[in-house]
Amino acid sequence: MIIALVILIAILVPIFLLRGVIGAIFGFGMPGVLLGIALIFLLIYTIYQLLENILFELFLINLPY
Repeated sequence: MIIALVILIAILVPIFLLRGVIGAIFGFGMPGVLLGIALIFLLIYTIYQLLENILFELFLINLPY
């Protein structure tokens, strides 16, 4: 359980650091908004894949797609 918490913290810390970068991208008008939304979806997908792999490796739990 401690390993899962450490991995979760390692995933969440960069998200909070990227908040400023995403805010700056949204300031570039409509192309920035589209790029920012694409970046957010990419981050959500990446986090989901990481969590799914971690949960499967540690606890043999499969998340639904």
